[in-house]
Amino acid sequence: MGFFDSEFIIGGVTASDYSETLHMLETKENQAKIKREEKLKQRLGRFTASNVHKLIGGKRDEKSKELSKGAVSYINEIVSEATTGETDFFETKDTRHGIAYEEEAMLYFIETTGIKVESFGEDQKFIPFGNHAGCSPDGIIKDIFIVGGAETKCPKSATFAKYATELTLENFKAECWEYYWQLQFSMFCTGATFWYFIAYDPRVKKGSKIFYLKIERNETDIENLKSKLQLAIALKEYKLKKLGYYN
Repeated sequence: MGFFDSEFIIGGVTASDYSETLHMLETKENQAKIKREEKLKQRLGRFTASNVHKLIGGKRDEKSKELSKGAVSYINEIVSEATTGETDFFETKDTRHGIAYEEEAMLYFIETTGIKVESFGEDQKFIPFGNHAGCSPDGIIKDIFIVGGAETKCPKSATFAKYATELTLENFKAECWEYYWQLQFSMFCTGATFWYFIAYDPRVKKGSKIFYLKIERNETDIENLKSKLQLAIALKEYKLKKLGYYN
């Protein structure tokens, strides 16, 4: 009997067992990829929480009643998604790391805090807001209706150390501008009154590997978001009509 004819492999694992396990892992990975692609399709042509900071603009543009050049560029991206059915989204090494540990981060948060979180990991859902916007919470917290949510970030270890030692409720908006508006927009889309910002580093061997802040809904900033979103939708509709999208 040759080596490859034997059903026995080191550790008592058979070749068929190994093959079956490998197949299961590949199937799970493919299913996760399909779900990510489906979620991306749901987002096409919509203004989303992760990119809404582009509508607000930089800190100097926050109180402006007009759309910044960056906001108009973002609107052009959304228009192109609507007309082509495609997105320019691509995964970097850091993005893939975040996706890989997103569910683990949420489970660790739940274990650490005892807070019940739903619709995370493979059960994550895209929540549309009207015909032009929406958000994809990493997790939601419900009491009949959605009352809160959670956003996990799995950054580089140096960034995690910075977050865990320097971030406060008072400086979160200034230090994490993009994430702040992501959370506020998620609250706007869902009607939630709070959202957890969670940073998680699975590489930590000594010390805490999780840090989180409970960010409250800010009605003044929500009104600013609504104003910028209305302008963005109007410009998006104008551009789509000019391109013959509705013909």
